[in-house]
Order: sequence, then C-alpha cells, then structure tokens
Amino acid sequence: MIDNRVNKFINIITHNFQSICQDELKELWLGKGIRDISDIKYFHTCNNRSNNDNDNKIREKIIESMPRINNDYFNNSEFGSQWFELKTSFDQKMREICPYSTYEIKRKAGRNYKYDFNVFFFDLEKKLIKTIKLEFKYNAETIDKTPQFVSPMKPSQYLSRCFEEYYYSGYLKPLFEEYKLIVPDLKKYIEQIHGTNPKCLVEAQTLYILSRMFS
Repeated sequence: MIDNRVNKFINIITHNFQSICQDELKELWLGKGIRDISDIKYFHTCNNRSNNDNDNKIREKIIESMPRINNDYFNNSEFGSQWFELKTSFDQKMREICPYSTYEIKRKAGRNYKYDFNVFFFDLEKKLIKTIKLEFKYNAETIDKTPQFVSPMKPSQYLSRCFEEYYYSGYLKPLFEEYKLIVPDLKKYIEQIHGTNPKCLVEAQTLYILSRMFS
C-alpha cells in the first residue's frame, strides 16, 4: 500500500517536472517574443494597412530575438531555410557595424524613443564594446526607399507661418470634400492634430485603415 502511494507520488512529480521542462524548452526554442516558428512569413509578405501595425510588431519581436535564433529554427523542414537566410543576413550586417563575439538586442517601444532598438555588442570576454541605436523599416533596403524616415512634431515651430492651417486649407479640406467626409472645424483640428488619436479625424482614419483604396 505504501509502495503504491510512493509510486503514484513519484509519477505525479515526474509528470509535472516533464511538463515544466517542456514549457521552458518551448520558450527557449521559440525565443523571446516569437509566437510560432511560422512567424518568419512576416518577412516575406506585404499586408494591407489594416494589418500593418500588428505585423510590424511581430517583425520587431523577431528582430529582438535574433541572438537566440539557432539550429532549432534552421532544421525545421518547412521554414528552416527562411530562418537561416534571415539570421545569416542579419548577423552579417551586424558584423559590418562592429566585429563582435556576441550581441543582444533590446526593443524600445513608444513615442518617447526616436528609434526601435538598442544593439549591444560584446567581445569574447563578454565585455561591452559598442552600443548602437537601430531603426527598423520593413521592405526598404536604403534610406531613400523608406516611406517615412522622420516625423517632426509641431512643424510650425520650425517655420515662419502656421503649417497646420496651411495644410488644412490647401490639402485636408479639399481631400475631405472629395471623399465626402465631414470637414473638421479648423480650431478643433489645430488643437487635436498633434495628439495620438485626434477625434476630429476618426472618420478619415477609419477610411484609411479599412478602404482598399489605401491598401
């Protein structure tokens, strides 16, 4: 009777231990932030604007995980070659910036940062030898091919006249009228336009995200 209880207890511990190990191995195998090995497809597709923000976040999580991409990815029968190509190209570019032994990547999120990642390079003794700021633009090989490289806030501070009023009268108002959208009040537009989600442009933003005209 005692032996049966002991065996049952041992079996429970063994099962739980194996489950924990499998979860930890899965986490290590997928890397930090990578949901599934098939996520590599996001570096081989161009989605419409409605999915662009979500897809870019997945790409950024993959980039942050690049130091941990290894043979477990490369040996996958379906996606291995794509992971190998991405990892090899990325490591080569990093070495062009700094001859390293290892590197780590930290993603910087939010409007407080004007770049996407910090990259830390280490030598053979694990000593930090260089840190760089990295900006990620998908589907563009050079700066002049990027759709937007910088977005200065409140441009009127750099000009001799009110840019917001100039853009409203010369571009926004005619555009809204052409697509039969409700033209926002100028005062409300100037007050709200530099916020994250200006209420006066909700209708236009919805059209921009959902309409195939802008995909």
